Amino acid sequence: MKKSPPSLPDEQRQIMMEIPTDLDARDLARYYTLTPEELELVNHRRRPANRFGFAVQLALLHFPGRLLAEYRNQKQVPRAILTSIAQQINLPVSAYAE
Repeated sequence: MKKSPPSLPDEQRQIMMEIPTDLDARDLARYYTLTPEELELVNHRRRPANRFGFAVQLALLHFPGRLLAEYRNQKQVPRAILTSIAQQINLPVSAYAE
């Protein structure tokens, strides 16, 4: 009979699934750089706020691999991640708040 892998306690699972807040420039580039195909999808959105929100959603699917809606316990996406995405899509960070 196969043993199932041990499950993580809820507290550890929560920590592992949070949006990281302490990424350096290398990690930001590694985890949150959008591909040319993703950038093309982002640019099909009409309003800046929609483009930004869609880009953030795509980036969070990269790492930690979850939908933005699943982060109810975190009040906001860390500024460093938003700044990195804003630079890639040529929008001001303020467009995300809209």
